[in-house]
Amino acid sequence: MDLCSLTLGRPRLQVFGTAPDHEETAQLPSHGFARASKWDFLSRSSDGDSSTSLRLDFGLTSTSLDDKTRAAWPFAFDLVYSVTLERTSLTTSLIVNNKEESRPIEVQALFHSYFRVNVSFVV
Repeated sequence: MDLCSLTLGRPRLQVFGTAPDHEETAQLPSHGFARASKWDFLSRSSDGDSSTSLRLDFGLTSTSLDDKTRAAWPFAFDLVYSVTLERTSLTTSLIVNNKEESRPIEVQALFHSYFRVNVSFVV
């Protein structure tokens, strides 16, 4: 599933993008590769009353990247992106698991959530 195709206001997830002063990210897309990668649907859960809350989890791992992206970002990782819908709120979270045993990786996550709003109701 392409994260940008979600109908929850088209959240865009920008992870692992270029940084001008970091040689290791020079070959990555400017808005990161996670937003254009294929995410796996992991699970759907709800509280006891399914009309109250719904949580969707999506995953992306370094092993699921295409060869070109893996060559540009040769670090092992797992990402889990969760979206929780409740009657009056939307909550998102991102869990990053660095699977590198001997080196840290730098992660930047930028969430750009776009929601359709009828401007006649905005004050």
